[in-house]
Amino acid sequence: MAYHAGDSFAGYTIEGVLGTGGMGAVYLAKHPRLPRRDALKLLSSALFSDATYRARFEREADIAAQLIHRNIVAVYDRGSYDDQLWISMQYVAGTDASKALRDGNGPMHADRAVHIVAEVAAGLDYAHRTGLLHRDVKPANILLAPAPDRSDPEEVLLADFGIAKSMHEGSSLTGAGNLLATLAYAAPEVIEGEKVDHRADIYSLGCVLFELLTGRVPFPTTSPFATMNAQLKDDPPRPSEKVFGVPKAMDAVIGKAMAKNPAERYQSCRELSNAAREALKVSDEPSLRASPLRADTDHEVVRNSAGVRPRPPYTLIVRQFASRGGPKLELGPVDTVTVSTAERGALETLVRAARFFDLPPRLPLERVIDNDVLIEITVQSGDLSRVVGFERQGARHPHELDSLIARIEQITSWHATAAAPATASSPTTRTSSTWSPVEIIPPIGSRRRPDSGSVRSPGPMPVGRLSSIPVSQHFADGHRAPARPRTAPQSAPLPLRRADPQSAPLPPPQPASANNDRKFIAAGIIILVVLVVVAILVIALK
Repeated sequence: MAYHAGDSFAGYTIEGVLGTGGMGAVYLAKHPRLPRRDALKLLSSALFSDATYRARFEREADIAAQLIHRNIVAVYDRGSYDDQLWISMQYVAGTDASKALRDGNGPMHADRAVHIVAEVAAGLDYAHRTGLLHRDVKPANILLAPAPDRSDPEEVLLADFGIAKSMHEGSSLTGAGNLLATLAYAAPEVIEGEKVDHRADIYSLGCVLFELLTGRVPFPTTSPFATMNAQLKDDPPRPSEKVFGVPKAMDAVIGKAMAKNPAERYQSCRELSNAAREALKVSDEPSLRASPLRADTDHEVVRNSAGVRPRPPYTLIVRQFASRGGPKLELGPVDTVTVSTAERGALETLVRAARFFDLPPRLPLERVIDNDVLIEITVQSGDLSRVVGFERQGARHPHELDSLIARIEQITSWHATAAAPATASSPTTRTSSTWSPVEIIPPIGSRRRPDSGSVRSPGPMPVGRLSSIPVSQHFADGHRAPARPRTAPQSAPLPLRRADPQSAPLPPPQPASANNDRKFIAAGIIILVVLVVVAILVIALK
């Protein structure tokens, strides 16, 4: 039986549906006596008569009620009403990590992914110390919510202990041969039906970390059998090979967390989260994480005119454009005046550390990656404004920009926008409402695809060359554009590797057919001369 807003159940007043699943539904409900809203989980009436499902449902409440931890969803009460079992739980006003990945249209920023895994690790270690295994750790069971104090990181809670089990329990309520764990995150020993311990949850947490970093499960397959086979036999995947910018040090973290042999894994969830934090400090590309783009590297940086620079407070806006007409999302605007003092300091420090106003309007693309997204960050101060755009996975950019976005995500939520990209590299894409990575800037050191349009490239695109948008277009009235790099005269435009659509066409190359004709004529003359000489010799011999 489905309930609707305003209906009453066991004294609770239903306010809406939070989610549905195979075992039942979860409702947002007003507590009968306390000024509080709870999450009310109801077992499906069709399963009420099934003793196995009844035992699993009641067991979830009994297990979770024993766990009092800031990273575990609290269980308040349970009971039976009108032939339906129910559990009242802590209501988390937010989303889950699986939905956050879908809404973000791709992988999370590494800082946020590691924060989420670290918080889940704390909850899991607590459960393990009490002798309980979760056995179904996955993004859908990880709830995320903004912290009450915006200066604090987002709250992370682990939910759904429906198939939790004691480490010392010898039998399963579900009977022999039934596999309840989600295959994409199941440890090999779980799939094989062997005895499991807390290291099975560590394996699952490693799978979760990989998915948060890359936006995909470790072993994407087309069938359950193929997934089980991959979990049993395939080597752990390397996130640095899936998403550009993930440090290679993270490959070792995933490799150890997802080791086939439990003895070779981390022995606690905290060990895993600590190793992931250390991996974030290591980068094979110093400009990606260790420092912003600098003029003394292989990048050219736009310099602001002396004395003309927006000053805090700032208004920050982040826009994300999916390729080929996909969703367009916006984060903000966030005014640093309206946030807490700590949050304001963090945001303005990140803007300064990234040397935001020294960056070119479009950061250089290093490789084209399928399903990449275009990120545009706008920083405004009064009438002055600056936009910097970059491909999230394929462009080299200061890591402070990732941290800035992650910080803004803790303050506000993404929402749909009708805005068009402002940092496209040609007049055509600049006025279009869509974006595609292959329509913007070719990867460094490569030529544009021959069928991609009208661009004729005379050679590889050097690192750090600016796009063809005039820098002045990214500043509001009264704000001078940055001076050109010293490598180009101030009176002349920057040399661009991309052809101007309005400029004179390049002279056409000489047709290859003409060269071939000359070769055939020369060969014919030589053959004719040889024949004449041979004929003369034959006549002379006679």
